[in-house]
Amino acid sequence: MARLLTKALKEFDKEKEIRLKHALKSYQQGEITLMEAAEVAGVPLWEILEIVREKKIPMHYTLEDVEKDIKSV
Repeated sequence: MARLLTKALKEFDKEKEIRLKHALKSYQQGEITLMEAAEVAGVPLWEILEIVREKKIPMHYTLEDVEKDIKSV
């Protein structure tokens, strides 16, 4: 039972990492906003902001992005 749980947790971590990488790549390419990146990655906005800062990813958050994110909330 413990091995099954450990295996499931590892798979969950792999999937989360894949979602995060996809979200960051899409954000870097200007395809999605930070809010959308957070949603894709399955993390809160504050966490994606911290990850972007730690990875030194340039932030490009325009007025259009703000308006788009406000409308989606």
